[in-house]
Order: sequence, then structure tokens, then C-alpha cells
Amino acid sequence: MRAVLDNRGNMNVVTAPIKEEKPAPIDNSELVKKFREEGGQIIHIRPHRYISGRVSRGVTVAFRVKKSRVEIATAVQHRDDDFTKKIGTKTAIEHFNSGKTIFLPIINDRNVARLLDRLLVNFCD
Repeated sequence: MRAVLDNRGNMNVVTAPIKEEKPAPIDNSELVKKFREEGGQIIHIRPHRYISGRVSRGVTVAFRVKKSRVEIATAVQHRDDDFTKKIGTKTAIEHFNSGKTIFLPIINDRNVARLLDRLLVNFCD
């Protein structure tokens, strides 16, 4: 607590704001290990600060290549939140495992991560 004077010269007692406890750290190691053992891969598309005057969003993609198709699930950052790889990874893998996926064809592009990056970078805007 501390005392401060307001603009009329009155003494007021001000208390310090209560500090919120930090959440426990996220440990995705087992989740990621299992996903990778099953052939899954993860990429993070970092947000680009200010595209067209707006802050863009980051995307985490969990995907698995199946013959001539790629199955993907995403986790998209909310515009008001900071981009966090661990939260994105956990969310994208959970979406993948719960069947919230889409299939895309792979046409003459062996680097699937690069293909997805090019595809989704404009989505982040």
C-alpha cells in the first residue's frame, strides 16, 4: 500500500494490484513424440506483424502425408493473443486426433511443409 495525493490534495491509499500466478508450463513432449512416431509432422507459420495495417495471426499445422494426399489440422492464433508454439502444437494435434482434418492433393511438390506454408501464409492475414 502507498499513499498518493489526488488532484484536490486529498490523501488516498492505493494498493498494489494482485499479481496473477503464471500457468504451469505446457509439456507437449509425449504428445509430439507419439504423433511423430505415427508419421505426423508439425510446422509453425509465424505471424507477420502488420499486413495491410493489421496484425496477422500465426498458424500451427499438424499433418501426415498419405500417398498423393496430405491430411492436415490447424490451430490458429486469436488476434488478441501472443503466438505460442506449445499451445498451437497441442491444439493442432488434438484437432488431428479428433478428426478435425482436411485432405489436400499433393501435385509435383515433394516438400509438403513448404507447400503448406505458401498455402496458409495468406490465411493468417
